[in-house]
Amino acid sequence: MNISIMDLAWSLSNDKSISRKVYIHLLATASTSILMWAYAFCAAITISSPIPAVVGITCSVIHLLSPLLFLKTNNLLLVTLGMLLPGVIHQSTFAYFTGGFNSHILIWFGIIPLLAGVIEGKKSTIATTCIVFFIATTYLGLELLGFNFPNEISQNGRMFAQSLLVFGYIGIASIVVFHYVGVTERHSLSLEEQKDKNYKLLQILLHDMSNNIQKISLNNSALSRKNTCNSSGKNILDISNAVDGLGNIIGSVRAMHLFDIQKKSLRLGRHLLRDIIEGSIKDFSHILDKNKQEIVVADIKSHVLCDPSLLQNQVLANILSNAIKFSPTNSQIHINEIVNENEVVLTVKDNGVGMPEEILSNLFNSGFDTTRLGFRNEKGSGLGMIIAKSMLEKMDGSLEVESATEGDNKGTRFSIRLSKAT
Repeated sequence: MNISIMDLAWSLSNDKSISRKVYIHLLATASTSILMWAYAFCAAITISSPIPAVVGITCSVIHLLSPLLFLKTNNLLLVTLGMLLPGVIHQSTFAYFTGGFNSHILIWFGIIPLLAGVIEGKKSTIATTCIVFFIATTYLGLELLGFNFPNEISQNGRMFAQSLLVFGYIGIASIVVFHYVGVTERHSLSLEEQKDKNYKLLQILLHDMSNNIQKISLNNSALSRKNTCNSSGKNILDISNAVDGLGNIIGSVRAMHLFDIQKKSLRLGRHLLRDIIEGSIKDFSHILDKNKQEIVVADIKSHVLCDPSLLQNQVLANILSNAIKFSPTNSQIHINEIVNENEVVLTVKDNGVGMPEEILSNLFNSGFDTTRLGFRNEKGSGLGMIIAKSMLEKMDGSLEVESATEGDNKGTRFSIRLSKAT
């Protein structure tokens, strides 16, 4: 499988990509900073020329402060080069004053592209490879031309530098491999979990689609044996409901698939919540008129951080569809908002039949069949709430459900939590 370490890391936390970038950068900075300062110290006390020490200390400071670049930009290539290039300058200067091409410190040039690949990926790997290859080739060319590189390091300094090379290389290699193994193990676990979810989803789809197809087949057979319109009416209604059920299932799966292939390009923005609600209600206007139902919306003025298309078509659409489906004719569905300091809670409350405890506790469990007929025998896919919850989580939101099948609070209340946009 042709997949980079960073591709694996990003796949584990798509919704937290910035924090992941900062984490990996800090890990690399911390593990290499010790070595850079050690070489700067070595240059200061064991190399007669002051230049390697001055360059080493300066580059070590720049290297150590490189994470601050994240305050100005999210360009990981720029931040990565801002961290690694001071190391290249430091190593090149140290090598020049300790024998040029014959200096052992040039071996560190091999670790630079490796670190670039771990932190950023292909672009920084190519850039750093070209840079260190050019410097190494230049030193080799000068060596072949007979250039006399200064060798101003003491014997003790050479031993110190050799020790840093041996043990430092072991340390850096161990950190990189440990990180790689950890990421690949988490990635493998994620794949196994996704495989299990897909298997359960497939079971639900096959079960529900098989039931609907069987209903169509049985009612079609019954119709072929009947001659009067009155006797065939129920069969036609059952076929219509079964076809609607299949359409819901296919639509839900399509929505999940489309989101899965587009989730990397998800962009959240500041949007007026009321506009999104009105757009979703408009999509159900014909059903509301037919059922003589009404959706009562409070005075909602909040702006939220969201993807408006997902919130309207995949979250609210599924929740309103559920509320309409399980509410009686001539009923009302109420939409309100609760505004907190950092979030907005949008509530959708119906006075319908409510959910039994078994269904309520497994509402977001893809391995449990929550499908049931609506108040007017409507058929759903059983995936609506799973889709709504998944979409909200991708927008840093959440979904909570309360329901009762009897008493004064009979019905279902959905609480949609979204980040408040200022």
